[in-house]
Amino acid sequence: MQRFNVRWVLVAIVLTGCSSMEAPEEQPDSIELTAPTRTEIESHVYPAELVMDHQAAIGLSEEQRSAIRGELQETQRELVDAEFELRARRETLVRVLSRARVDEASAMEAATQVADGERAIKLAHMRLLIRIKNHLTEEQQRALDRLRPR
Repeated sequence: MQRFNVRWVLVAIVLTGCSSMEAPEEQPDSIELTAPTRTEIESHVYPAELVMDHQAAIGLSEEQRSAIRGELQETQRELVDAEFELRARRETLVRVLSRARVDEASAMEAATQVADGERAIKLAHMRLLIRIKNHLTEEQQRALDRLRPR
């Protein structure tokens, strides 16, 4: 039995659906709305590694250091549980997809469960980034913006 990466299956499903969609007609007076890119989002938050690497340069207080450490520990506990659950969900999806005839409803339910697990992990990461930012002063944020690798 050949093993494959479930993410690639989901990507293929999404791309197949997107490629069959027709492009909307251009309207000259319409406003084009685009979602922010990952880089645009990342430019407004501060990863723990960046803060830890420059804690002296930004004048991180012991209170801030302790609070951020607590946020990291809480998030790590949450992520370990979420990762175990996600891997179990992926196993289920692989098992459903590996059959000669795939029950579409079962496969879609399993794929939804995988997507929900991935979403939970992404939200936990975003929550951590928001909490770290909220522990920093505006001056510290500006300093990190200057220290951030380009």
